[in-house]
Amino acid sequence: MINENEQTFADFAIKFHFCTQRMVDQAINIKENHRPDTPLPIILVDENFLTDSEFLKVLEETLLVRKGEVKHALQRMIDLKLAALAVELGYCQRDAIAACMREQLLRAAGGNFNRLVEIAAEFGVLESDAAPEVLRIFTDTTFVCPGCLGVHDIAKRTGGGELVCGRCGHIMTVPSKTAIPPMKDLHGDEPEEVLADDAGTEPRIKQDTKEVAKRPSSVLTPDPGAKRPSAVSGVIERDLMPEMSLPERHVGHGRASAEEIIAHTKTEERYIIVREVGRGGMGIVFETVDRDLRRRVAMKIIHPGKSADRNKVKRFLEEAQITGQLEHPNIIPVHEVGVNRKGNLFFTMKLVAGKSLGDILDEYRAGSEKIRREFTRRDLLGIFQRILDGVAFAHSRGVIHRDLKPTNIMIGEYGEVLIMDWGLAKVFGHSDTRSYTVEVGGKTGARRKTRHGAVVGTPAYLPPEQAAGKPEDMDERSDVYSLGAILYELLILTPPFDADTGDEIIKAVLTEEAKPPSEIDSSVAPELEHIAMKCLNKDKRKRYQSVAGIRQDIDSFLATGRIDEYLRLEMHRRRERQAIQLRTETGEPSEIAKVLRESIRGPLIVAVIVVIALVAALVILVLAWK
Repeated sequence: MINENEQTFADFAIKFHFCTQRMVDQAINIKENHRPDTPLPIILVDENFLTDSEFLKVLEETLLVRKGEVKHALQRMIDLKLAALAVELGYCQRDAIAACMREQLLRAAGGNFNRLVEIAAEFGVLESDAAPEVLRIFTDTTFVCPGCLGVHDIAKRTGGGELVCGRCGHIMTVPSKTAIPPMKDLHGDEPEEVLADDAGTEPRIKQDTKEVAKRPSSVLTPDPGAKRPSAVSGVIERDLMPEMSLPERHVGHGRASAEEIIAHTKTEERYIIVREVGRGGMGIVFETVDRDLRRRVAMKIIHPGKSADRNKVKRFLEEAQITGQLEHPNIIPVHEVGVNRKGNLFFTMKLVAGKSLGDILDEYRAGSEKIRREFTRRDLLGIFQRILDGVAFAHSRGVIHRDLKPTNIMIGEYGEVLIMDWGLAKVFGHSDTRSYTVEVGGKTGARRKTRHGAVVGTPAYLPPEQAAGKPEDMDERSDVYSLGAILYELLILTPPFDADTGDEIIKAVLTEEAKPPSEIDSSVAPELEHIAMKCLNKDKRKRYQSVAGIRQDIDSFLATGRIDEYLRLEMHRRRERQAIQLRTETGEPSEIAKVLRESIRGPLIVAVIVVIALVAALVILVLAWK
C-alpha cells in the first residue's frame, strides 16, 4: 500500500495531466509486488510515466499541500528552488539535478536525509566551487517562508528587517545584504520557475510612505534608444503579427499588433499572482488579483522559452485576439493582453471557480455518489447543450475550435458552462501552414513530437481529417466530430477510441469504426446513440452539417424522448425486418420472397424461349442438310 504523501503525489500527477490513472495503478502494482521499499514518485519516473520536469513540479505541489506531514519539508522546498537556480545559472542539467532530488527522496525513505548540495557534490553534478556560488545567489535573492513554504523574491531589497508573508501572514526576519540584479530567464523551453510575486506570495514589506512613493510607475514607457525586453527582442517587429481579426462583417476595427501592445500596456505589477492553476504547451495559467479593479482573474503567460520564437508569439497573441472577439456566455471572456516586466506576453481572462467536464467524468468513473447527485445524466445533456451553443456561435463568426474535449470545458460553481483554450482555433480564410505538436502519449499526451500539417489535440477526440494531418480539410464538421466524441463519453464514460498510446488511438480513429454505445451499455437511449454515431462518421458529408442540427435533435429528445430522424430510420428498419420475416404459420411466402420470384420470372421465360428457338433452328438446319 502507498502512504498518504505518495497518494497526494499521484493525485497531482494525474491532475496536471502528466500521467493517467492507469499509469499510476501500474506503478502501484510494481511497488507492491516488486519494489516495496521504493517511493512511488521514483517508480513513476523509472517507468517513464513522468519526465524530470514533471517530477519536480509535482514534488513541489506535494510539499506545499503536505508540508505538515512531510519530514524536512522546508529544507526540501529550499532544495527544489536551489535546483532550479543551479539549472538556470548553467551549473548543471535539469535531468542530473532531478536525479539528485530522487536520490534524496530514496534516502529519506530509508531514514537518511541529505541536503541536495551534498548529494550533487557526491555524484559530481555540481563542481566544488559551484555549490557555494549557487547558495550565495539563492540567499541574496530568495526567501522561503517556514510557515507555508511560499517563495519570496528579495533581490531588490537592500535592507534587513521584517518581511510579512502575503500568503500565510508569517513574519520573517530578513538579514541585510548588498542588492544584486535579479536573475535572468534562462529556462529554455521549460516552463518558467516562478519566483518573487509570480509565485503568488508577494511579500508585504513594512516600510514608510516615503519609500512607497519612490516606487517606479507600472506603465511601460517605450524609449526609442532603449533595448526592448530581452524575451521579445528581435522577435516582435512591426510586420511580425498581421493582426488577427474575425471577418469584418462581424466585428469592428481597432486592431492591435504585438509591438503596439508592448508600447502601451501595463506590466504585471498591476496583478498579484496568487497561485498556478494549470499549464499547457504554450503557457502557464495563474490565479491573480487585479489591483485596479480589485477582482480575481486568470492570467495566461507565454512560456519564457517560447518568447524568442516568432511563430509561438504569433500563435499566443492569436489565441488572445480570437477569444477576445468571441463574446458569448459560453465562451471564456478575455479582459486584457500585455507584456510583463520580463518581456513575456500575457493575457487575462475570467477566473472560473469550479471544475472541468473532464474532472466530473473522472469522478463519475470513480463511482462518486456525490457527483452523480450533483450532475445527473440529464444535467450532463444540459451542459452539452451549452457547449453546442458556444461552438455554434464561434462557427457563425468564422472560427473553428479544433481542440474540443471535456478538459477544455469548465463548469462554474453557479452552473455556468465555458469553452476554454482557443489556442488552436482557426479563422476561416486565414492560411494555416504552421508546425504543430501531436500528442502521442495516450489520452493525456505524456510526450509530444513535432510534425507539419497536424494539430495538437487529445487523440481520442480528433476527427479523422485532423488525425491524418490535413488541416486544410478541416471545417465546422470537424468540430462536429469532436462534439460527438464528447457526447459518446457522456453516454458511457469512455471515449470512442482508447488505447495505451496516442499513436494507437490515432490509428484507430483513421481505420476503425467506433462501437455503438449500446454494445457497451444497453441502457443508452438509441436516439442519443444515433446522434453520437452520426457525428462520428468518418465521412464529413454524412455527419451533421452544422451544430444547429445536433442542438435540434438534443432538444427534441429532451422534450419528447424522440428525434424525428431516428423515428424515420427506425420505421425504415422495422419495414425491412417485416419484409424478410417468414410467415411460418400460413406458409405464405414473405414479401421479399414474392419480390424475388417476380424478379426472376421474366428472365426465366425469355431464356426458355431462346432455348426453344435455338433447338428449332438446329432441327431445320439438319433437315436441310439431308
